[in-house]
Amino acid sequence: MAEFKRHNKTWVLLTDVDEYITFNTLHPDDDPPVPLDFAPPGTRTLSNWTWHVTGFVKGGVKVDDTQIKGVLSGLPKEGWHGKKNGQDKTTLPLVDGKDAIFYGAYGSVFTDNAGNMWFLRDDFAWRDALDMPPEDIPNNVPIIQDSLLRGGVLHGTVDGEAVEIRTNWRDPSDSQVLSLLVPTTPAEIETLHGGHMLKDVNGKQYYVVRDKMLWPPHLSAKQLTEIRRRLPSVADGATVMDVINREMHALGPEYADETIGPCLCMPRLLYGSREEDRDHPDWKSVAPEGFDEVDFVTLRYRWHSLPDNRVNKYQKTIIDVSRISERDLRGEAGSIHSPVRYWCRDKQPPRYATSFFRVNHYLGSFEAYSYRNDARADKRHCKKCYDEKGTEAIKKMDDDIRPWLKAFVNSVGEEKARALLAGAGDFVHLS
Repeated sequence: MAEFKRHNKTWVLLTDVDEYITFNTLHPDDDPPVPLDFAPPGTRTLSNWTWHVTGFVKGGVKVDDTQIKGVLSGLPKEGWHGKKNGQDKTTLPLVDGKDAIFYGAYGSVFTDNAGNMWFLRDDFAWRDALDMPPEDIPNNVPIIQDSLLRGGVLHGTVDGEAVEIRTNWRDPSDSQVLSLLVPTTPAEIETLHGGHMLKDVNGKQYYVVRDKMLWPPHLSAKQLTEIRRRLPSVADGATVMDVINREMHALGPEYADETIGPCLCMPRLLYGSREEDRDHPDWKSVAPEGFDEVDFVTLRYRWHSLPDNRVNKYQKTIIDVSRISERDLRGEAGSIHSPVRYWCRDKQPPRYATSFFRVNHYLGSFEAYSYRNDARADKRHCKKCYDEKGTEAIKKMDDDIRPWLKAFVNSVGEEKARALLAGAGDFVHLS
Protein backbone atom coordinates (compact mmCIF):
# COMPACT_ATOMS: atom_id res chain seq x y z
CA MET A 1 0.00 0.00 0.00
CA ALA A 2 2.88 2.36 0.72
CA GLU A 3 4.13 1.72 -2.82
CA PHE A 4 0.73 2.59 -4.25
CA LYS A 5 0.73 5.80 -2.24
CA ARG A 6 4.19 6.73 -3.57
CA HIS A 7 2.78 6.35 -7.10
CA ASN A 8 -0.17 8.66 -6.30
CA LYS A 9 -2.79 5.91 -6.36
CA THR A 10 -6.03 6.12 -4.41
CA TRP A 11 -8.27 3.14 -3.68
CA VAL A 12 -6.65 -0.28 -3.20
CA LEU A 13 -8.82 -3.41 -3.04
CA LEU A 14 -7.57 -6.20 -0.78
CA THR A 15 -9.31 -9.44 -1.74
CA ASP A 16 -8.35 -13.01 -2.58
CA VAL A 17 -8.64 -14.86 -5.90
CA ASP A 18 -11.94 -16.50 -4.90
CA GLU A 19 -13.52 -13.19 -3.79
CA TYR A 20 -15.37 -10.61 -5.86
CA ILE A 21 -16.57 -7.17 -4.77
CA THR A 22 -20.10 -6.21 -5.76
CA PHE A 23 -22.87 -3.77 -4.91
CA ASN A 24 -24.73 -4.85 -1.79
CA THR A 25 -28.17 -4.53 -3.35
CA LEU A 26 -31.01 -3.88 -0.92
CA HIS A 27 -33.37 -6.84 -0.45
CA PRO A 28 -35.82 -5.70 2.25
CA ASP A 29 -37.49 -9.10 2.62
CA ASP A 30 -34.22 -11.02 2.99
CA ASP A 31 -31.78 -8.61 4.64
CA PRO A 32 -30.85 -8.92 8.33
CA PRO A 33 -32.05 -6.19 10.72
CA VAL A 34 -30.66 -2.67 10.38
CA PRO A 35 -28.55 -1.71 13.41
CA LEU A 36 -29.76 1.05 15.72
CA ASP A 37 -27.76 4.23 16.27
CA PHE A 38 -28.77 4.62 19.92
CA ALA A 39 -30.33 2.44 22.58
CA PRO A 40 -34.15 2.43 22.70
CA PRO A 41 -35.68 3.97 25.85
CA GLY A 42 -35.19 1.76 28.90
CA THR A 43 -32.25 -0.15 27.39
CA ARG A 44 -28.79 0.18 28.88
CA THR A 45 -25.77 0.86 26.65
CA LEU A 46 -22.44 -0.95 26.82
CA SER A 47 -19.38 0.63 25.22
CA ASN A 48 -15.86 -0.79 24.80
CA TRP A 49 -17.46 -4.22 24.90
CA THR A 50 -16.16 -7.70 24.21
CA TRP A 51 -17.97 -11.03 24.11
CA HIS A 52 -17.03 -14.07 26.17
CA VAL A 53 -18.18 -17.61 25.42
CA THR A 54 -17.88 -20.24 28.15
CA GLY A 55 -18.47 -23.90 27.42
CA PHE A 56 -19.70 -26.37 30.04
CA VAL A 57 -21.55 -29.67 30.25
CA LYS A 58 -25.16 -29.67 31.45
CA GLY A 59 -27.08 -32.94 31.65
CA GLY A 60 -24.47 -34.61 29.49
CA VAL A 61 -24.82 -31.95 26.78
CA LYS A 62 -22.17 -29.33 25.95
CA VAL A 63 -23.62 -25.85 26.42
CA ASP A 64 -22.14 -22.46 25.53
CA ASP A 65 -22.96 -19.41 27.65
CA THR A 66 -22.31 -16.03 26.06
CA GLN A 67 -21.77 -12.94 28.19
CA ILE A 68 -20.71 -9.41 27.30
CA LYS A 69 -18.20 -7.35 29.24
CA GLY A 70 -18.24 -3.61 28.71
CA VAL A 71 -18.51 -0.14 30.20
CA LEU A 72 -21.88 1.29 31.21
CA SER A 73 -22.80 4.35 29.13
CA GLY A 74 -25.92 6.45 28.61
CA LEU A 75 -27.38 5.88 32.09
CA PRO A 76 -29.37 8.68 33.76
CA LYS A 77 -27.46 10.73 36.31
CA GLU A 78 -29.05 8.81 39.17
CA GLY A 79 -27.56 5.61 37.81
CA TRP A 80 -29.10 2.17 37.75
CA HIS A 81 -29.16 -0.39 40.62
CA GLY A 82 -26.23 1.37 42.25
CA LYS A 83 -24.24 1.45 39.01
CA LYS A 84 -22.97 4.62 37.34
CA ASN A 85 -21.72 5.56 33.89
CA GLY A 86 -18.12 4.51 33.38
CA GLN A 87 -18.29 1.41 35.57
CA ASP A 88 -17.44 -2.02 34.19
CA LYS A 89 -20.31 -4.44 33.73
CA THR A 90 -20.54 -8.11 32.80
CA THR A 91 -23.97 -9.25 31.69
CA LEU A 92 -25.64 -12.43 32.78
CA PRO A 93 -25.66 -15.18 30.11
CA LEU A 94 -27.52 -14.01 27.02
CA VAL A 95 -30.61 -15.55 25.51
CA ASP A 96 -29.25 -14.95 21.98
CA GLY A 97 -26.87 -17.42 20.36
CA LYS A 98 -23.16 -16.78 20.04
CA ASP A 99 -23.39 -16.44 16.24
CA ALA A 100 -25.57 -13.36 16.73
CA ILE A 101 -23.03 -11.93 19.16
CA PHE A 102 -20.06 -12.51 16.87
CA TYR A 103 -21.40 -11.14 13.61
CA GLY A 104 -24.50 -9.13 14.43
CA ALA A 105 -23.37 -7.21 17.44
CA TYR A 106 -23.01 -3.43 17.39
CA GLY A 107 -26.25 -1.53 17.04
CA SER A 108 -28.21 -4.51 18.39
CA VAL A 109 -30.13 -5.13 21.59
CA PHE A 110 -29.53 -8.39 23.45
CA THR A 111 -31.42 -9.82 26.39
CA ASP A 112 -29.85 -11.74 29.25
CA ASN A 113 -31.56 -14.61 31.04
CA ALA A 114 -32.89 -12.23 33.73
CA GLY A 115 -34.71 -10.12 31.13
CA ASN A 116 -32.26 -7.18 31.17
CA MET A 117 -31.77 -5.59 27.74
CA TRP A 118 -28.37 -4.37 26.55
CA PHE A 119 -27.51 -2.16 23.59
CA LEU A 120 -23.99 -2.53 22.13
CA ARG A 121 -22.53 0.77 20.92
CA ASP A 122 -20.56 1.03 17.68
CA ASP A 123 -17.22 1.75 19.31
CA PHE A 124 -15.47 2.24 15.96
CA ALA A 125 -17.71 5.22 15.17
CA TRP A 126 -16.96 6.73 18.60
CA ARG A 127 -13.21 6.02 18.62
CA ASP A 128 -12.24 9.71 18.54
CA ALA A 129 -14.55 10.72 21.40
CA LEU A 130 -12.02 9.89 24.09
CA ASP A 131 -13.56 10.70 27.45
CA MET A 132 -10.75 11.56 29.84
CA PRO A 133 -10.04 13.54 33.02
CA PRO A 134 -8.28 16.92 32.61
CA GLU A 135 -4.98 15.61 33.98
CA ASP A 136 -4.73 13.11 31.11
CA ILE A 137 -5.16 15.67 28.32
CA PRO A 138 -1.96 15.84 26.19
CA ASN A 139 -0.02 19.07 26.64
CA ASN A 140 -0.36 20.17 23.01
CA VAL A 141 -4.17 19.79 22.87
CA PRO A 142 -6.17 23.04 23.26
CA ILE A 143 -8.99 22.95 25.83
CA ILE A 144 -12.27 24.52 24.69
CA GLN A 145 -14.49 25.98 27.42
CA ASP A 146 -18.05 27.39 27.17
CA SER A 147 -18.75 25.31 24.06
CA LEU A 148 -21.74 25.77 21.78
CA LEU A 149 -22.08 23.87 18.50
CA ARG A 150 -24.17 25.35 15.69
CA GLY A 151 -24.20 24.58 11.96
CA GLY A 152 -20.85 22.84 11.91
CA VAL A 153 -19.05 25.53 13.92
CA LEU A 154 -18.01 24.97 17.53
CA HIS A 155 -17.95 28.26 19.45
CA GLY A 156 -16.06 28.52 22.70
CA THR A 157 -13.01 29.93 24.46
CA VAL A 158 -9.41 28.72 24.68
CA ASP A 159 -7.43 30.35 27.52
CA GLY A 160 -10.09 33.07 27.67
CA GLU A 161 -9.90 33.89 23.94
CA ALA A 162 -13.00 33.34 21.76
CA VAL A 163 -12.56 30.69 19.06
CA GLU A 164 -14.64 29.22 16.25
CA ILE A 165 -13.76 25.69 15.16
CA ARG A 166 -15.16 24.17 11.96
CA THR A 167 -16.04 20.57 12.67
CA ASN A 168 -18.23 17.74 11.40
CA TRP A 169 -19.21 16.76 14.94
CA ARG A 170 -22.84 17.47 15.86
CA ASP A 171 -24.95 18.09 18.93
CA PRO A 172 -27.30 15.09 19.49
CA SER A 173 -30.22 17.50 19.93
CA ASP A 174 -29.63 19.05 16.48
CA SER A 175 -32.79 18.55 14.40
CA GLN A 176 -30.69 17.68 11.34
CA VAL A 177 -28.99 14.90 13.28
CA LEU A 178 -32.24 13.67 14.84
CA SER A 179 -33.83 13.18 11.41
CA LEU A 180 -31.02 10.77 10.48
CA LEU A 181 -31.06 8.57 13.57
CA VAL A 182 -32.76 5.30 14.43
CA PRO A 183 -34.40 5.64 16.94
CA THR A 184 -34.99 9.37 16.50
CA THR A 185 -34.75 10.22 20.21
CA PRO A 186 -31.23 9.30 21.36
CA ALA A 187 -30.35 9.12 25.01
CA GLU A 188 -27.91 11.87 25.91
CA ILE A 189 -24.65 10.31 27.00
CA GLU A 190 -23.06 11.91 30.03
CA THR A 191 -19.32 12.45 29.88
CA LEU A 192 -17.53 10.64 32.66
CA HIS A 193 -14.95 13.33 33.37
CA GLY A 194 -16.63 16.49 32.14
CA GLY A 195 -15.32 16.49 28.57
CA HIS A 196 -13.99 14.52 25.62
CA MET A 197 -11.66 14.75 22.63
CA LEU A 198 -12.89 16.12 19.29
CA LYS A 199 -11.39 16.83 15.83
CA ASP A 200 -11.89 19.75 13.48
CA VAL A 201 -12.32 19.36 9.71
CA ASN A 202 -8.52 19.28 9.28
CA GLY A 203 -8.00 16.50 11.82
CA LYS A 204 -6.60 18.70 14.61
CA GLN A 205 -7.53 17.49 18.08
CA TYR A 206 -9.20 19.53 20.82
CA TYR A 207 -10.54 18.72 24.25
CA VAL A 208 -14.05 20.13 24.67
CA VAL A 209 -15.39 20.65 28.18
CA ARG A 210 -18.98 19.37 28.19
CA ASP A 211 -21.40 17.41 30.36
CA LYS A 212 -22.92 15.66 27.30
CA MET A 213 -21.11 13.81 24.53
CA LEU A 214 -21.20 15.26 21.02
CA TRP A 215 -22.04 13.09 18.01
CA PRO A 216 -18.88 12.10 16.06
CA PRO A 217 -18.96 12.30 12.24
CA HIS A 218 -20.13 9.02 10.74
CA LEU A 219 -23.00 7.88 8.58
CA SER A 220 -26.13 6.80 10.42
CA ALA A 221 -27.95 3.55 9.70
CA LYS A 222 -30.62 5.53 7.85
CA GLN A 223 -28.05 7.26 5.62
CA LEU A 224 -26.31 3.99 4.81
CA THR A 225 -29.61 2.29 4.00
CA GLU A 226 -30.42 5.12 1.60
CA ILE A 227 -27.06 4.65 -0.13
CA ARG A 228 -27.93 0.98 -0.61
CA ARG A 229 -31.30 2.00 -1.99
CA ARG A 230 -29.54 4.18 -4.60
CA LEU A 231 -27.11 1.47 -5.74
CA PRO A 232 -27.15 0.74 -9.47
CA SER A 233 -27.56 -2.72 -10.90
CA VAL A 234 -24.41 -4.52 -12.01
CA ALA A 235 -26.13 -4.77 -15.40
CA ASP A 236 -25.92 -0.96 -15.74
CA GLY A 237 -22.15 -1.13 -16.13
CA ALA A 238 -21.47 1.21 -13.21
CA THR A 239 -18.26 0.63 -11.26
CA VAL A 240 -17.32 0.66 -7.59
CA MET A 241 -15.52 3.95 -8.15
CA ASP A 242 -18.63 5.42 -9.76
CA VAL A 243 -20.58 4.72 -6.56
CA ILE A 244 -17.83 6.01 -4.24
CA ASN A 245 -17.40 9.23 -6.22
CA ARG A 246 -21.15 9.85 -6.43
CA GLU A 247 -21.75 9.39 -2.71
CA MET A 248 -18.70 11.43 -1.69
CA HIS A 249 -19.83 14.25 -3.95
CA ALA A 250 -23.32 14.15 -2.42
CA LEU A 251 -21.92 14.40 1.12
CA GLY A 252 -19.42 17.12 0.32
CA PRO A 253 -15.63 16.66 0.42
CA GLU A 254 -14.99 17.43 4.08
CA TYR A 255 -17.75 15.30 5.53
CA ALA A 256 -17.11 12.49 3.02
CA ASP A 257 -13.42 12.37 3.98
CA GLU A 258 -14.44 11.59 7.56
CA THR A 259 -17.29 9.19 6.82
CA ILE A 260 -16.51 7.23 3.62
CA GLY A 261 -13.17 5.59 4.14
CA PRO A 262 -10.29 5.91 3.98
CA CYS A 263 -10.81 2.25 4.95
CA LEU A 264 -14.13 0.85 3.74
CA CYS A 265 -14.74 -2.46 5.49
CA MET A 266 -17.01 -4.88 3.64
CA PRO A 267 -18.79 -8.00 4.90
CA ARG A 268 -18.20 -11.25 3.10
CA LEU A 269 -20.93 -13.60 1.91
CA LEU A 270 -20.07 -17.26 1.30
CA TYR A 271 -21.44 -18.85 -1.87
CA GLY A 272 -21.65 -22.64 -1.93
CA SER A 273 -21.34 -25.26 -4.67
CA ARG A 274 -25.03 -25.95 -5.27
CA GLU A 275 -25.87 -25.54 -8.96
CA GLU A 276 -29.09 -25.20 -10.87
CA ASP A 277 -30.18 -28.09 -13.11
CA ARG A 278 -29.19 -27.01 -16.62
CA ASP A 279 -31.62 -29.58 -18.05
CA HIS A 280 -34.58 -28.02 -16.25
CA PRO A 281 -37.01 -26.39 -18.71
CA ASP A 282 -36.92 -23.11 -16.77
CA TRP A 283 -33.11 -22.90 -16.78
CA LYS A 284 -31.68 -19.99 -18.77
CA SER A 285 -28.05 -19.02 -19.18
CA VAL A 286 -27.01 -15.48 -18.19
CA ALA A 287 -23.73 -15.69 -20.14
CA PRO A 288 -23.39 -13.76 -23.41
CA GLU A 289 -23.35 -15.79 -26.59
CA GLY A 290 -20.08 -17.67 -26.99
CA PHE A 291 -19.31 -17.73 -23.25
CA ASP A 292 -20.11 -20.58 -20.82
CA GLU A 293 -21.25 -19.65 -17.31
CA VAL A 294 -19.60 -22.82 -15.98
CA ASP A 295 -16.27 -21.02 -16.49
CA PHE A 296 -17.24 -18.20 -14.10
CA VAL A 297 -18.09 -18.88 -10.45
CA THR A 298 -19.88 -15.53 -10.30
CA LEU A 299 -22.37 -16.80 -12.89
CA ARG A 300 -22.38 -20.47 -11.97
CA TYR A 301 -23.26 -20.27 -8.26
CA ARG A 302 -26.30 -18.45 -6.88
CA TRP A 303 -26.86 -19.97 -3.41
CA HIS A 304 -25.20 -18.45 -0.38
CA SER A 305 -25.10 -18.38 3.42
CA LEU A 306 -27.10 -16.16 5.75
CA PRO A 307 -25.65 -12.64 6.09
CA ASP A 308 -24.07 -11.61 9.41
CA ASN A 309 -23.30 -15.28 10.09
CA ARG A 310 -20.14 -16.82 11.50
CA VAL A 311 -19.52 -18.96 8.39
CA ASN A 312 -18.80 -15.81 6.34
CA LYS A 313 -15.72 -15.19 8.47
CA TYR A 314 -13.88 -11.89 8.45
CA GLN A 315 -14.33 -8.63 6.56
CA LYS A 316 -12.32 -7.45 3.56
CA THR A 317 -11.33 -3.87 2.80
CA ILE A 318 -10.87 -1.25 0.11
CA ILE A 319 -8.49 1.50 1.21
CA ASP A 320 -7.83 5.00 -0.10
CA VAL A 321 -4.07 5.19 0.51
CA SER A 322 -3.99 8.85 -0.57
CA ARG A 323 -5.75 9.75 2.71
CA ILE A 324 -3.51 7.68 4.99
CA SER A 325 -0.15 8.97 6.19
CA GLU A 326 3.09 7.24 5.21
CA ARG A 327 3.71 6.65 8.92
CA ASP A 328 0.52 4.57 9.20
CA LEU A 329 1.55 2.50 6.18
CA ARG A 330 5.01 1.59 7.48
CA GLY A 331 5.85 -1.97 8.44
CA GLU A 332 3.60 -4.97 8.09
CA ALA A 333 -0.18 -4.73 8.01
CA GLY A 334 -2.04 -5.85 11.12
CA SER A 335 -3.86 -8.45 9.02
CA ILE A 336 -5.38 -8.70 5.55
CA HIS A 337 -8.78 -8.16 7.19
CA SER A 338 -7.81 -5.04 9.16
CA PRO A 339 -4.57 -3.79 7.57
CA VAL A 340 -4.52 -0.26 9.02
CA ARG A 341 -5.74 -0.59 12.58
CA TYR A 342 -6.95 2.92 13.42
CA TRP A 343 -8.73 3.40 10.09
CA CYS A 344 -10.19 -0.11 9.66
CA ARG A 345 -12.66 -1.93 11.83
CA ASP A 346 -11.14 -4.73 13.86
CA LYS A 347 -13.12 -6.36 16.67
CA GLN A 348 -16.52 -5.07 15.52
CA PRO A 349 -16.93 -6.10 11.85
CA PRO A 350 -19.27 -4.19 9.50
CA ARG A 351 -22.98 -4.91 9.60
CA TYR A 352 -24.38 -6.35 6.38
CA ALA A 353 -27.52 -4.18 6.39
CA THR A 354 -25.51 -0.94 6.42
CA SER A 355 -22.73 -1.89 3.98
CA PHE A 356 -23.12 -0.65 0.42
CA PHE A 357 -20.44 -3.00 -0.92
CA ARG A 358 -19.92 -6.65 -0.07
CA VAL A 359 -17.43 -9.33 -1.07
CA ASN A 360 -18.81 -12.55 -2.52
CA HIS A 361 -16.61 -15.43 -1.38
CA TYR A 362 -16.97 -18.52 -3.59
CA LEU A 363 -16.42 -22.03 -2.31
CA GLY A 364 -16.51 -23.26 -5.93
CA SER A 365 -16.14 -26.84 -7.07
CA PHE A 366 -14.02 -29.22 -5.00
CA GLU A 367 -11.46 -29.15 -7.81
CA ALA A 368 -11.18 -25.38 -7.45
CA TYR A 369 -11.27 -25.53 -3.65
CA SER A 370 -8.44 -28.07 -3.43
CA TYR A 371 -6.38 -26.60 -6.27
CA ARG A 372 -4.70 -23.84 -4.31
CA ASN A 373 -1.51 -24.69 -2.45
CA ASP A 374 -1.51 -22.11 0.33
CA ALA A 375 -1.18 -22.05 4.12
CA ARG A 376 -4.54 -23.85 4.42
CA ALA A 377 -3.61 -26.65 1.98
CA ASP A 378 -4.39 -29.42 4.52
CA LYS A 379 -7.97 -28.22 4.97
CA ARG A 380 -8.36 -27.57 1.25
CA HIS A 381 -7.84 -31.27 0.54
CA CYS A 382 -10.41 -32.27 3.16
CA LYS A 383 -13.60 -33.25 1.32
CA LYS A 384 -15.53 -33.45 4.59
CA CYS A 385 -14.51 -29.87 5.47
CA TYR A 386 -15.60 -28.74 2.01
CA ASP A 387 -18.99 -30.44 2.33
CA GLU A 388 -19.59 -28.99 5.81
CA LYS A 389 -18.91 -25.48 4.55
CA GLY A 390 -21.20 -26.10 1.61
CA THR A 391 -24.17 -26.97 3.82
CA GLU A 392 -23.96 -23.50 5.42
CA ALA A 393 -23.94 -21.77 2.05
CA ILE A 394 -27.29 -22.89 0.60
CA LYS A 395 -29.60 -20.77 2.76
CA LYS A 396 -30.55 -18.03 0.29
CA MET A 397 -30.17 -17.19 -3.39
CA ASP A 398 -29.57 -14.02 -5.39
CA ASP A 399 -28.45 -12.91 -8.85
CA ASP A 400 -26.98 -9.53 -7.89
CA ILE A 401 -23.55 -10.07 -9.43
CA ARG A 402 -24.45 -12.33 -12.37
CA PRO A 403 -25.14 -9.65 -15.03
CA TRP A 404 -21.53 -8.42 -14.85
CA LEU A 405 -20.26 -10.44 -17.83
CA LYS A 406 -22.83 -9.10 -20.27
CA ALA A 407 -22.12 -5.56 -19.07
CA PHE A 408 -18.37 -6.16 -19.44
CA VAL A 409 -18.69 -7.48 -23.00
CA ASN A 410 -20.90 -4.54 -23.92
CA SER A 411 -18.33 -2.14 -22.44
CA VAL A 412 -15.08 -3.44 -24.01
CA GLY A 413 -16.38 -5.41 -26.99
CA GLU A 414 -16.47 -9.16 -27.56
CA GLU A 415 -12.98 -9.48 -29.03
CA LYS A 416 -11.24 -7.70 -26.16
CA ALA A 417 -13.41 -9.47 -23.58
CA ARG A 418 -12.39 -12.87 -24.99
CA ALA A 419 -8.72 -11.91 -24.87
CA LEU A 420 -8.92 -10.65 -21.29
CA LEU A 421 -10.93 -13.65 -20.06
CA ALA A 422 -8.98 -16.36 -21.92
CA GLY A 423 -8.40 -19.36 -19.67
CA ALA A 424 -11.14 -18.51 -17.18
CA GLY A 425 -12.31 -21.70 -15.51
CA ASP A 426 -9.19 -23.70 -16.47
CA PHE A 427 -6.91 -25.37 -13.92
CA VAL A 428 -3.29 -25.67 -14.92
CA HIS A 429 -1.73 -28.39 -12.79
CA LEU A 430 1.77 -27.30 -11.86
CA SER A 431 4.52 -29.83 -11.29
